Amino acid sequence: MTPPVHPAARRAPTPSSVVPIAAARSDADVVRSAQGGDRHAMGVLYDRHAAYVQRVIRRVLGADVETADLLQDTFLAAFRGLTRLREPDQFRGWVAQIAINTVRSRLRRRRALRWLSFGAELPEVEVVALDPSARQALRRAYAILEKLPVEERLVFSLCHLEGMTMDELAQACGVSVATAKRRLARARERVEKLARHDPALNGLVTSENDHER
Repeated sequence: MTPPVHPAARRAPTPSSVVPIAAARSDADVVRSAQGGDRHAMGVLYDRHAAYVQRVIRRVLGADVETADLLQDTFLAAFRGLTRLREPDQFRGWVAQIAINTVRSRLRRRRALRWLSFGAELPEVEVVALDPSARQALRRAYAILEKLPVEERLVFSLCHLEGMTMDELAQACGVSVATAKRRLARARERVEKLARHDPALNGLVTSENDHER
């Protein structure tokens, strides 16, 4: 079931001179319509990109009880700030960056309030297609990620679990490629040390060049 989105994104289009949604063939066209005040266009953007944004959030958090709320918060922030998007054809990357900022804030708040601890029981990660041994390995992987600093957890998850390239990673995290590489290198070193004695996690860290595309 599609997670809820702000009612403003589901209202009938308001009269305007924006590009009709029926004629829109690209995100750029739909974004321009939304920037012009077309509420239905916001719903179209949500329908096109909600699944991707939700996947990005889950790659960082696992199967977290707050995923649906974070997804909605991400799109509300995107719709409120849509006029600031100067390159309408870059909506997908832009909304992913908003999602990462939303997740980053939530992780930092959790740590400040001590909601997460190194020994905490993690929620079951959604791994429907995996066998029991692979499911258990993924749970152990997320247990390790809980021990990383927030920024390192973000880059590691997006690189190794979501498969982002370095350019995509840097854009999503709002940093330079050089900074993203440094954070990823530190995260890999920590993960390798933590996973060293767990045979099930031998493949968690791939070659450093795997995502240098």
